[in-house]
Amino acid sequence: MADKTTIKFFKDDIDFIHTPMGASKPLMTATSSAAVYNRLGNLMSVLAMKSNIELAAIIAVWLVESDGRTHKPGKAVIRFENHLLRRQLDLDEYKKHFMDDGLLQEPGKGWKGHKWRVVQSGNWLKVHTDQIMEYDVLTFTRQKYGDEIALKCISIGGPQILVSNHKCIGYVSPTEMYTAFQKDERWHVLGFFDFCENCMSTRGVGSKYLTAKDWKKFAAAYNGPGNAEVYGTKIEVAYRAAKETLKAV
Repeated sequence: MADKTTIKFFKDDIDFIHTPMGASKPLMTATSSAAVYNRLGNLMSVLAMKSNIELAAIIAVWLVESDGRTHKPGKAVIRFENHLLRRQLDLDEYKKHFMDDGLLQEPGKGWKGHKWRVVQSGNWLKVHTDQIMEYDVLTFTRQKYGDEIALKCISIGGPQILVSNHKCIGYVSPTEMYTAFQKDERWHVLGFFDFCENCMSTRGVGSKYLTAKDWKKFAAAYNGPGNAEVYGTKIEVAYRAAKETLKAV
């Protein structure tokens, strides 16, 4: 991971802050790839060229990570990750309100089986049903354990970046990143490129894997190795669809 004091962040570059986001000539095809391109294609194109990444690869990652959902100011797409909360709490405290498969003799499977309950004696509810539920869980956790803990447990925005990575994409605190991502998709796009350059094991490795179209290695570096095969395949399929759509550009 890069040292914040030695790098320049895309999000702080005045040129990218003022670069128009949407495509100057929107595509008329009714595909998910076209929707992302029309909304964000200009800014993505500028950054993709600078990073030597094909635009279709960027759109593919966006569609897989966001599951095709679009940004709503104040209600950015989020996913609450129970197992990340488990790492921050006393285990007995965690088990009062949260559950994941890592607790069920399945080491390394903490990213599966996420459930929660408001009261200790209540019925378990699935976390990942819809965005309303994701925000209910986040609100509960913020109120009970505070923003510093709760916000580090979510991924957010089109690229679904974990808020725990706030420093390596140039934000001072989890709250600063969360607030920016709630406002505007511009910060999602800039954050994605900052993440690919600064937040993985070796600087620039995310961009390197996307340039090489090594989908599995990218997925493993971006989301962790636990489900890299599945995510890599999804990104490859989305890339082919995006590439076909962008022929009209």
